[in-house]
Amino acid sequence: MLHALHYHQLLVSDIQQELDNNAQGILGYVVRWVDQGVGCSKVPDSHNIGLMEDRATLRISSQHMANWLHHGVVTSDQVKETFERMAGHFDTSMAYQAACELVFKGLAQPSVYTEPLLHAWRLKVKAAAVVQASEVPEAAPESAPVAVAAD
Repeated sequence: MLHALHYHQLLVSDIQQELDNNAQGILGYVVRWVDQGVGCSKVPDSHNIGLMEDRATLRISSQHMANWLHHGVVTSDQVKETFERMAGHFDTSMAYQAACELVFKGLAQPSVYTEPLLHAWRLKVKAAAVVQASEVPEAAPESAPVAVAAD
């Protein structure tokens, strides 16, 4: 997309629309992968049209945003605000954190692969689930009925 900047003037609204679409796709895929272990899945875009998202489209979307950050087309604050708005009440989840890392740490990944970050976050979610399950107190065994002597 960067080459287009040399030939075309991008409107702020066009840039925000691209950020929204990319963030929605990233969040939709990452929530399913990190939280549930589900890969390819139908994710509604910012217009509520279901699109099939997979690792390849995740990589494209996250690198698109990372490249725009790198080249100054957008700011970190713009990207953070977009993710927060698109995530709603999920903005404290591990999946949300993973989605943000895919963009903010995307250029530093080997060959810009998404797998190292995705797998690391999936392992964190699974480990947290194990810890949470071990903290649930076991139900007390039911006691046998007590016989009451009649007078």
